[in-house]
Amino acid sequence: MDQRVLAGLGNIHVGESLHRSGLHPQRLASSLSPQEIKRLIIAIEESLRFALELEDQPTPITYVEEGGPNRFLVYDHRGEKCPTCSTLIERIAQGGRSTFFCPRCQPAARARAKRRR
Repeated sequence: MDQRVLAGLGNIHVGESLHRSGLHPQRLASSLSPQEIKRLIIAIEESLRFALELEDQPTPITYVEEGGPNRFLVYDHRGEKCPTCSTLIERIAQGGRSTFFCPRCQPAARARAKRRR
């Protein structure tokens, strides 16, 4: 969500991209491997293409309108089944914004075990 790192993506597309790439929303960017970064780049492109394709349909997507269809994978689907694994979608707040994610598809990074000396 830090616009100093990557500007132009709002919380909806960030959440959708993280879901598509299987990354937990509380992961630090500095902890991502080169492979995870590539997955995230591809997921961002997929998420934006999906939204743009919806805009070209007879009934374009709306982000704010109440009661309109929600065609996103995880955005605003708290308590509903994940379209990938059927685990319930959760919501957290980050930077004052809602972030939706699947705890199974997007597991939190495990803490590294301390080395014994």
